[in-house]
Amino acid sequence: MKKGVISKRKGVAVLLSFLLGFSSLSFCIETRALADGDETDSQETVTPLVNLITFSGVSSQYTYTGDDVSKGISASATSGKTVTLEYYKGTSTSGTPVTPIEVGTYTLVASVPADDTYAAGSSANSFQIVPATITESMIGSISEQT
Repeated sequence: MKKGVISKRKGVAVLLSFLLGFSSLSFCIETRALADGDETDSQETVTPLVNLITFSGVSSQYTYTGDDVSKGISASATSGKTVTLEYYKGTSTSGTPVTPIEVGTYTLVASVPADDTYAAGSSANSFQIVPATITESMIGSISEQT
């Protein structure tokens, strides 16, 4: 049997499965033995590895400060590829991504593209920005005004 024929075709099939977004792909390769002319078939299933996403710096709740809370949040993927983070106001991931500054609930979506070994991956997380509490120590006297 000619060496390299199966591995080249398998490589193309793996690449196609990632480009088309399949979680697995079955294919059949026809090979021919060089010595006696017999034909043999082999069938394989290629399943890309899971691309796990790990979050860092995410809390379930932030106190409103007027600052962008996303500055302390990051994520990494098993594949080592760059993870894209998008924030949505509320629990829906439809619409336009926003910057998490205002009081409310936010949904964080992390996604990473597929590569030669790993499937594309995505993960979601949610958090809240709650109103800041005013304490007695924050209240001061007001000088006389004219």
